[in-house]
Amino acid sequence: MATTHIDIELRGRFKLAIFLTALTFIAELIGGFIFNSLALLSDSAHVFMDVFALALSWLALYICAMPATETRTYGWHRSEVFAAFINGATLLFVSLVIFYEAYQRLVSPPEVRAIGTMVVASIGL
Repeated sequence: MATTHIDIELRGRFKLAIFLTALTFIAELIGGFIFNSLALLSDSAHVFMDVFALALSWLALYICAMPATETRTYGWHRSEVFAAFINGATLLFVSLVIFYEAYQRLVSPPEVRAIGTMVVASIGL
């Protein structure tokens, strides 16, 4: 199977999007821990899910391009559905962790450094 110019361009765009989104994730994660901000931590979880979904989509597109075989007469197109399932299950897990941490902070509120949180959030935006 020959790789077309569009395939190479699409792979390059996926890699760039994953890289830039991963930088935002790391910045918000570090800022969330430094400034003790659940808002930054939950947004970093959200951005992580974007990175995860992009990487999973890239992998699913790569697998879907594989040719059909005798045992897999429809090819690997079901990998897209499996990737969507994994993404949804991971989103559910992350939201439960955020909910638990939010409840803990309601019971025992910590001190949050708002100025640093705003700076990191603005950069993330």
